[in-house]
Amino acid sequence: MKTTCSYEKLAIPDWDAMDRPREKYLAKGFASLSDAELIAILLRSGSKEKSAVDLAKNLLRLCNQKLELLSEMSIEELMKVKGIGMAKAVNLHVAFELGRRRRAEKVVLKKKIKYADDIWELMQAKIADLSYEEFWTIFVNQSSTILRTDLIGRGGITSTTVDIRLIM
Repeated sequence: MKTTCSYEKLAIPDWDAMDRPREKYLAKGFASLSDAELIAILLRSGSKEKSAVDLAKNLLRLCNQKLELLSEMSIEELMKVKGIGMAKAVNLHVAFELGRRRRAEKVVLKKKIKYADDIWELMQAKIADLSYEEFWTIFVNQSSTILRTDLIGRGGITSTTVDIRLIM
């Protein structure tokens, strides 16, 4: 059986079926795929010069192999990478946003704050990737069950001004 190293000049449809990312996922599950292969599935296709896997490897190389840094890239930054157009850039943004929303949903289902980490987990999905400050309130009852969260103010890069009357 060929290894992926010998596929550098071949389009993914020309690869052995068990080495193609989609087929590999179907046969072996997500754990068998690298980050580059997962991203390649989102990209759906490569360019004339590179396969989707090679494009994904280029993206990861730009981000020091960190998905967190990739998720913070703007559409414009992604489109500067040869082979990444608006559709591919939007697909990546959508995937990361779905991940954030899924994480937020999971936290809200918990509904109870017992530790400081619970607050961090709740707010991480809302504010982690912002380039500016936000001030949020978390309303809880006597048993520390979350009633709701409200965005009270938005500010600049380093601060936010909040009128206490808005909270009361």
